[in-house]
Amino acid sequence: MKTCTLIIGYIVFFSMFTFLAYTGVCNEAIPKPSFFYVGGTGLENYTSIQDAINYASAGSTIIVFNGTYYEHVVVNKTISLMGEKKNQIIIDGDNTGWVVRITADHVQISGFTIQHSGSVFPDAGIAVHSTYNTISDNILTDNYYGMVLLSPASHNLITQNTIAHNHRCGIYFSGASYNTLIGNHVDHQPFNGFGLYDFSNDNTIVGNTLSYNNYSGVNIRESYRNNVTQNTFIGNKRGLHVPPPEFNTRFCGNFFSGNCISLEEERDYFPVSQVSFGILLLIGFFVIKRWIAPKRR
Repeated sequence: MKTCTLIIGYIVFFSMFTFLAYTGVCNEAIPKPSFFYVGGTGLENYTSIQDAINYASAGSTIIVFNGTYYEHVVVNKTISLMGEKKNQIIIDGDNTGWVVRITADHVQISGFTIQHSGSVFPDAGIAVHSTYNTISDNILTDNYYGMVLLSPASHNLITQNTIAHNHRCGIYFSGASYNTLIGNHVDHQPFNGFGLYDFSNDNTIVGNTLSYNNYSGVNIRESYRNNVTQNTFIGNKRGLHVPPPEFNTRFCGNFFSGNCISLEEERDYFPVSQVSFGILLLIGFFVIKRWIAPKRR
């Protein structure tokens, strides 16, 4: 009887030990959410956004309290960077380089005023070099470019930002495809609100307000299959500029008011140039023939 009781005791003990060990392994395997704080009055809060990013691990959330931060922020980890109140929290680049540069994928940034980048291409308030990021509810102002999307930037969501009074374009695309821009307010850019260049293809631009931009609200050049729908163009020199029909730009449901030119579509001038060149050759032939003929007499 004692032997049976002892055996049962061992079984219960090892069962409990195995359960506890298994539970411990599972707890270690499941990553816990990490929060980091910048500014404010907390004893362990960081004074620099970049310091918090450097210490954080992938998946962390960094909350930045109101204040002005003079730094250049490189987001090289998959994190969420959240500002307390966008009108009262400023990241200032001190007029040099990029202010915020995103090199990791799946980053979220929202709630900041980002200003004073450098003034050499492609300096910008935000420079995106990666994919599947969400950039929302920020103010980008007084930068060289408000934002640049540079290859291989793709599948990024840019929404509900205010982009105003930058020195070139609100957002400049270079080889950046499959991005979605929804509900942004872009105004008073010396060049374009959105400028799509260098085969920036298959982007979706919907529900944005583009106003009082000196060249165009949206300017698409040498880029294929972009979708521009249900945007509002007010007071631009050109509302929407699209490439020739063979680039398959889709545009419909847009509202235009007070633009010098509402819709400007490029045409392929190559056939026209060929005809013009042929006419010039023909005229030259007759002029030369008439000039040479009397001499032969």
